[in-house]
Amino acid sequence: MLRNYPESPNADLYQFMIMKSMWKYARISIPEKQEERFANAISAYNELKDSYPKSSYLADASKLYIEANEKIKQIRDEHK
Repeated sequence: MLRNYPESPNADLYQFMIMKSMWKYARISIPEKQEERFANAISAYNELKDSYPKSSYLADASKLYIEANEKIKQIRDEHK
């Protein structure tokens, strides 16, 4: 959708949905894949933040971003 209609008035919603989907996917993934998949969610968050800095979805996305970062830190601490 974003590739075909990047100027859509709902583009920030679509980017938020991508980020949220990646975050959910990471949560249900096997432990070996979680770090990479949470990193993908963080990348999608950064895309949302950079492309739509005034988006009304940033507050919700920020919560998921914080949780993804915490989960990555936890995974890395477990591997020390």
